[in-house]
Amino acid sequence: MAFPLLAGVEMGGTKCVCTLGTGPADIRAQQVFPTRDPDSTLAAMASALQGWQREHGAFAALGVAAFGPLDLRRGSASYGRIQATPKELWRGVDLLGFFRSRFDVPIGLSTDVMGAAFLGKLRVIGRGAEQRFALAEPPLANGSGLTELLRAYLRGYGPATKKDFSYWTGLPLRDLAAAFAELGDELVETPAGYVLSELSHEAPRPPRALLLAKFDPLTMGHADKSRWLDPKDQGRVFRKAAQVEAVVLLKGRAAATWRVTRGAKSAVVAVETFRTLRPPERAALERAAHKLGASIGWGSVEVAME
Repeated sequence: MAFPLLAGVEMGGTKCVCTLGTGPADIRAQQVFPTRDPDSTLAAMASALQGWQREHGAFAALGVAAFGPLDLRRGSASYGRIQATPKELWRGVDLLGFFRSRFDVPIGLSTDVMGAAFLGKLRVIGRGAEQRFALAEPPLANGSGLTELLRAYLRGYGPATKKDFSYWTGLPLRDLAAAFAELGDELVETPAGYVLSELSHEAPRPPRALLLAKFDPLTMGHADKSRWLDPKDQGRVFRKAAQVEAVVLLKGRAAATWRVTRGAKSAVVAVETFRTLRPPERAALERAAHKLGASIGWGSVEVAME
């Protein structure tokens, strides 16, 4: 059986990959481009695809998986455009319109993380803002392996409930019962969940201000986000298509999201607060941003609060 020739474009934050083939086992051509400004990056990819058409013949369809956020609402005035991305030059770029104007074939558009899911490397768990990704083939739910995983999880995330561990692993509760039973006396149950007996001492006091990265382990470790995030603010941190924003914690509670724009020797940290911050909180946040910038070489740091 002959399979149709297909083209694919994967657009990431640092590189873009164009591929031509009939499937994973039959790749006819592939080329990698650095992600630069929209004009040069898109032109380079279009040139490669057009060259392959001349060399290999017309492809039947084109799939584009790109960094976002993307407007994927059919019928929307901005359908197919990149939205409020930290990559300022790419904001508002009409990806779908660009490829449609150059290739008269069916074109599918989605986010880069969904592209990995379509490839079968990942599966999607949950719905809406609660979507997250897990390996398509999770590890076998054998007792000893899960027991070691549970022990490691509680060292990093305890106290945690059985529901939290199920959320973190992507495995159903029924497959986890043996692991909890096997730990036995190593577990101490508290009102907030289980902890390991070796770690059941009083928790350290949280810092006055802390800037967490996107997809920080703290934000992804528990099903119950209310221990650090007010439910009314959950949609501002957990976006559609499994995007998780960078968060500012003030004394252990989420108070804002943040993004950084880098220059050659400077950086601007844009902070979107969930509430009005008191002067001591603003000062603590600014100190934390400057400390982070100094630790990873941003140069001078300006904090802009929205």
